[in-house]
Parts: sequence; structure tokens; C-alpha cells
Amino acid sequence: DLLYVTFAGERVNHFTPSLELLQSSFAHFFHIQFVDKTWPDVDEEKLRAEGGVWGRWLSALEAAEVDASDETGREIARLAKKEALR
Repeated sequence: DLLYVTFAGERVNHFTPSLELLQSSFAHFFHIQFVDKTWPDVDEEKLRAEGGVWGRWLSALEAAEVDASDETGREIARLAKKEALR
């Protein structure tokens, strides 16, 4: 059996999947590969309230979205914010 498993999507901040544990648990497969493409959930409001670099960056991206002159500019700002939170 060949098996490739990719974990993707948002996960709770305090949890990171143990790929080594999974690998050893499923060692009976001829080949199994686990890939972790998850990202932690982030509390945007908390980051802004703390006022650090991340909070200022999120505030700047929100301001860029509000100040954009057209929908393309707003979409770019939204995508940049989404990527920053990743």
C-alpha cells in the first residue's frame, strides 16, 4: 500500500500534529507519508490590542482595504491580510 496524507486548513493554536507519532502508528503500510500544511488560528483582536508588530501590520492592512480606491485594491488588501494571518 502507498498512502500520502496531507493535513490542511486552520487548527487550534495550541495543537500541532505529531507526524512522527502518526508515521510510527501506521508503519504497517508499505509506504505512508504525512505532510502538515495546517496553520494556527489567530486572535486578530488580541494581536491588535497588544500593539506589537503583528497588530500594527493587521491594522495597516485593514486601513489599506478601507482606503482602496477600487475593488481590486480592496481584494489585494484582503488577500494580504489573509496571508499575514497564515
